[in-house]
Amino acid sequence: MVNFGPKESVPERFRDRNLHYHNPTVTLMRTTKENNLQIGKFIGSQLKTHSKDQSKVKVLLPMKGVSMIDAPGQPFHDPEADTELFNAVISELDGTDILVEKVPDHINDEKFAAQVAEALMTMLDVDVDPRANRLANARRRKWSFDHGATVNVIRRSSTMEVPTVLED
Repeated sequence: MVNFGPKESVPERFRDRNLHYHNPTVTLMRTTKENNLQIGKFIGSQLKTHSKDQSKVKVLLPMKGVSMIDAPGQPFHDPEADTELFNAVISELDGTDILVEKVPDHINDEKFAAQVAEALMTMLDVDVDPRANRLANARRRKWSFDHGATVNVIRRSSTMEVPTVLED
């Protein structure tokens, strides 16, 4: 997706595209299959070019969507565009030591997060006590995954005072 400011800031040439008005200051634009082909090639190229040790890089592709609004029933759900992105990344990384794994979940699914965490722990060669994992899961369930709620909790617990009016 492409981020713009208020809807008036979207360039004329993009106004007929799939736009999502997130709030008065943020307008999002869904990328097309053609855009995603270019983006996927760029991602793969950057990984190849800038990885110091390709054997220490692993890409996990969430096959059911890459954003909260790229899920079934959501405004940016476009499996064909996502597939174009993923295929371009895979193609660009073919023949390298970079591992690419298709994960049959959405990026916001708990199963996907668990696979990312497991891949990271494996690459870092860290052993995890299964009991610690169960405890972390129990603690996590007490918190909302909603970003807005998390921000509000942080704001309420903050000791920093922010001025409401800036003086010249």
